[in-house]
Amino acid sequence: MLDELSDADVREAVRRNGGRVELEVSGGVSFERLDEIAALGVDFVSVGALTKHLRAIDLSLRVLRRW
Repeated sequence: MLDELSDADVREAVRRNGGRVELEVSGGVSFERLDEIAALGVDFVSVGALTKHLRAIDLSLRVLRRW
């Protein structure tokens, strides 16, 4: 997990890793930068904006019994 790193630091981490383990970038990732980040050579990119500002909706299927 590469969290909140600069592009230069991500490139260096990818170089040092040499493909031994899968790497994921997260923290401060925007949709506009996805292509740039993917080009750094990481395997995964997490975008917190997908869920950060959403409201929860109760979708429970409770059945009420009335006697």
